[in-house]
Amino acid sequence: RKTATINIVEKLFDILIELREEYQRYKQTNKMLDFNDMEVYFSQLLEKDEVKAEISNYKLVLVDEYQDCNPMQIDIFKRISDLVPRSIWVGDPKQAIYGFRGTDTALVKEVSKQIVDGEDGCLRDSLDTSYRSRKELVEYVNEKFKTIFSKAPFDLPEDEIKLKAGRKCAITAPYMQEWIVNKKSNSVDF
Repeated sequence: RKTATINIVEKLFDILIELREEYQRYKQTNKMLDFNDMEVYFSQLLEKDEVKAEISNYKLVLVDEYQDCNPMQIDIFKRISDLVPRSIWVGDPKQAIYGFRGTDTALVKEVSKQIVDGEDGCLRDSLDTSYRSRKELVEYVNEKFKTIFSKAPFDLPEDEIKLKAGRKCAITAPYMQEWIVNKKSNSVDF
């Protein structure tokens, strides 16, 4: 039975290798690139002195939602950041749990550890207040997140998990509210 399972797994890998090779041929024949190809080619371009020189003309690199970056993208952004005077990376390690395009919490933690406040011109800052959500929702999410993110594999300190509720307006309407469009004036009443 174990041998049969091994044979099935080996056959699956053979099929996947064949599919990948066919996919590569299809892209070449049709002069197409996919997203992964663009990452690989851009990474290779970063080896060229003329590309590095062109990038070094820029003063700032902004990387938003870095928790959604895969290892190749992190490497690309790191290499670009090394060529410019300033870079800003914005991300939330708690969102890395979704595993978007190959990211994971360990990768995000490693990137975060490399940003040491005061070293190499780095400034590390944390957005610790939610201005979007109601206080009750922020408190509820804080308790749930504390349970999840204070343990392995995340091991985040409580001050990186919990947010303060900063929403100033007192809303007395229900959590969901119907929006009514006034067709005469094209305005929205709510």
